[in-house]
Amino acid sequence: MKNKGFTLIEMMIVVAIIAVLVGISLPSLLGNRRTANQQAALAEIRTIGTAAEGYFIANDQYPTTNFFSTLHANGYLPSRYNVTTASILKSGYNISIVGTPTTTTYTVRATPQNSNLGTKCYRVTQGGTIESTDYTGSSCGTTWSSI
Repeated sequence: MKNKGFTLIEMMIVVAIIAVLVGISLPSLLGNRRTANQQAALAEIRTIGTAAEGYFIANDQYPTTNFFSTLHANGYLPSRYNVTTASILKSGYNISIVGTPTTTTYTVRATPQNSNLGTKCYRVTQGGTIESTDYTGSSCGTTWSSI
């Protein structure tokens, strides 16, 4: 009588092949996620910069209080920005106002929540200038370069 089924060695070979495939594909998948998060954060920074410049053109000043919600209330940002806090979370990034905006200056920065979610920090300042720097694992670097 012939036994039907797989031997232990055959099962171990299948498990080993699956482990190798996971080991090969996982870093690539994590890298793609990180890249997608960075592109989403950059898109958010561009959106905020465009909104702030539109507000400035219409009002001859930047909003000084409730930056995000003021831009939303005036039709420059979508409803996800209808917040009175100085920061929001989006795609693994903390998007926040740096310091206190004035009628002539502002800085909004996008910082990854950790290095698995992004390796770049982005910021937009008055005039819509967008810059990036490396994320060191705990904070943004100090050398910013224009994008």
